[in-house]
Amino acid sequence: MNPEQMIADLESKAQQLQQRSQQLQEQIQQASSTATSPNEAVTVRVAPNGPDPVRRAGGVHCGVERPCAEARAAKHPKAG
Repeated sequence: MNPEQMIADLESKAQQLQQRSQQLQEQIQQASSTATSPNEAVTVRVAPNGPDPVRRAGGVHCGVERPCAEARAAKHPKAG
């Protein structure tokens, strides 16, 4: 094989790898998984950037903006 053909082949492979890398990066960004506890009290979604800040605990939606204890208290206020 001549040197020019070797270089052309390597450049072609590099371009293919770059395209495949871009496709994989896009797929990873869209990937997520959700798990629910057996009693369905807690549901958490995890994505490439970490857990979803909104989750369900004890029948209420809670997360970073609204801690679960606060959300449960709002749904089930104590008699006073």
